[in-house]
Amino acid sequence: MNWKSSLQQSFEKNTDMILQKLDGETEVSFYLEAEESEFVRFSKGQVRQATAVDQAEVNLTIKTKTKTSKISFPMTGVMAEDRQRFLLYFGKIQKELEALPENPFPIQFASSGQSFTNKEGQTPNAEFIIDKVKADASKDDFVGYLASGPIVRAVKNSKGTYHWYSTDLYFVDYSLFEGQQAVTANVAGSRWVEADWQNSLSESRAFLDQMRKPKKVLPRGEYKAYLAPSAVSELVSTASWGGFSQHAFQVGQCGLKQVFDGTKKLSSMITLKEDFTLGLCQPFSSNGELAENTVTLIHQGVGEKLLTCSKSAVEYKVTSTGANDWEHAQTLDLAKGQLSKEKIFKEIGTGLYLSNLHYVNWSDRQSARMTGMTRFACFWVENGDIVGPLQDMRFDISLYDLWGSQLLALTDFQETSVNNLTYIKRGLGGTRLPGALVDGFRLTL
Repeated sequence: MNWKSSLQQSFEKNTDMILQKLDGETEVSFYLEAEESEFVRFSKGQVRQATAVDQAEVNLTIKTKTKTSKISFPMTGVMAEDRQRFLLYFGKIQKELEALPENPFPIQFASSGQSFTNKEGQTPNAEFIIDKVKADASKDDFVGYLASGPIVRAVKNSKGTYHWYSTDLYFVDYSLFEGQQAVTANVAGSRWVEADWQNSLSESRAFLDQMRKPKKVLPRGEYKAYLAPSAVSELVSTASWGGFSQHAFQVGQCGLKQVFDGTKKLSSMITLKEDFTLGLCQPFSSNGELAENTVTLIHQGVGEKLLTCSKSAVEYKVTSTGANDWEHAQTLDLAKGQLSKEKIFKEIGTGLYLSNLHYVNWSDRQSARMTGMTRFACFWVENGDIVGPLQDMRFDISLYDLWGSQLLALTDFQETSVNNLTYIKRGLGGTRLPGALVDGFRLTL
């Protein structure tokens, strides 16, 4: 029996055991996060670390009509070992629940039926990637890391809900260095595509050649700029922290509040969706609520719907969209436009080509302002040709402007990126985004 099968069997049997112990007033929910991953880190094209991580964590929530408590514990997929853990932590959380004060907005467990999704891929293992880097990037100062293998999310509760989701994903997140200059890139998916790897290396090397030119030092000011999909991703990902949240909207901390209260309209080119049909993330929350397949957040510049979890739905008397507890967008899709790849430099004319943005964060939520740094393959362009790399500069922009009157065009292609976070556990989710041509991109220092 393989890792996923033994884990699933142990999860099902041991959750059933606990469910049979419930009285009529107590409800429970189990949320499983698990992975079987290989990691390899490279520096100067050499392997610096290679390891494997098998881990599974159960988040157990217990509640009555007025109280709620949570606890987390590991499981192994070994039935007998897991049984002891389930019994131990269930006993602990029952005692904690008795001592807790009443909760005015208790979590509502969903009754959403059952679903089983097993997305089988052909992800590369550590040995394969080590050989590829050795064969194809031995002459490069290649720095990066691989994360590869199956990821599992599952939820089961006392209302009969049971959803199981497993997927095979990998990514190679890397940079090519030339002294202090670097170009960064990412290759990812559910199966290895040789052409994607080779094209990525070729494009990175071409940009690195341009990085060898003298740096261009620009004065502070506003510039015409092209943001590649990876740069757009930095802005969209930051916006998703509170920018589309029902709770953040209600308490005045929503970064795009004026779009959703109707006082501002973005460019009609902006149609942004939370789209689980992209297959980048499980379509259910930790309490068993199924998310809507597609939630249109902004339609042709007009705010349409906010991400709403079950707690916010109860607290603010609105309809839930099945969002996670943080109401953080997980799988965003920004509609493409009409600018072709071949015309990007011509349309820039004189201005900025921004491959990446870094350290992006809100600088003023009330005005949808963001700040960050240009870094890694950001260039100054004159008359449609790259003159040289930019000296790193800080920017400060408002999404109301950048996605409003300053938006000139979106590309007719999109690029899909997967969540490459590995802190504590590998993440799921990602984005599918076009590039964007804008005017008035503000460099501050």
